[in-house]
Formats: sequence, C-alpha cells, structure tokens
Amino acid sequence: MIVEFRLRTAPRSIHILHDVEIDKATPIRKRTDDHTGVRFPIKWNRIAAECVIYCMRAEFNGVVLAESDETVEVEGNQYFPPASVNTDYFTKTELSTHCPWKGDASYYDISVDGETASNSAWFYPTPSEEAANLKDHVAFYPVVTVT
Repeated sequence: MIVEFRLRTAPRSIHILHDVEIDKATPIRKRTDDHTGVRFPIKWNRIAAECVIYCMRAEFNGVVLAESDETVEVEGNQYFPPASVNTDYFTKTELSTHCPWKGDASYYDISVDGETASNSAWFYPTPSEEAANLKDHVAFYPVVTVT
C-alpha cells in the first residue's frame, strides 16, 4: 500500500511511505479527481498530517466494476477483494483454465449497457496453498481499464 502524507504545516510537502498501517475508522472525505483516494487524519512523528490512500479502480464502458485500496498485485494483475466487486454486471461462464502455481481459474462475462466482454474477469474459487490470499479475488483482462 502506498500512503501519501501531506503535512498541514507545509502543504506543498509530500512524503511517500510504503507498508504503513492506517486506522481507517474516520475518513475525512473521498477524492474522485484524477486519483481515487480516501483521506484520514493521522499523527505522524508528532506532526498533524493527512494521509491519502490511493485506491485501484476497474471500469468498463463507463461503469465502475470494482474499487479497493486492498487489491493484491500478482504478475502485473490487480486482484480485487470479492466485497469490492459490483457483480451486477457479471455472469459466470463455463471457461476454466489452470495455472501451475495458482490453481484453476473460473471466468465471468461482463455486460454493461448492451456491450459484453466475454471471459474478461477471472478468479480462483479454490486456489492452491501458495495462492490462498487470492481466493475469490477478481482480476481483469485489459478490455477493462484498471487504474
């Protein structure tokens, strides 16, 4: 997770830290301009600061299919947690493929406003032990824009 700190005492100063635990109990507001992020008040090194956690977003045909700040990146693909995926646009297909280390993948068609992308999302319902953290997480082919 990439966390950006903007110090209130020096608003133009930005500090980027990695793998930081943040208490997400009290968001200030959600930002939806060129980046999606959620702002949280924090204390860092005795300085009042504001933290922005950047979210990953998957879109198809102008509709947000998934959005999360807790995706898992594997082999260049962002895997979205099941709770972050809007399955209203998904239909499970019969396609199944096998990855030697992740296991058997199942697929979804995605349909939005009459446009369908066949087998464009996949997930591992019963992943291997090595890939247990990917269970039911959804990844997308490039026809879906992930930013």
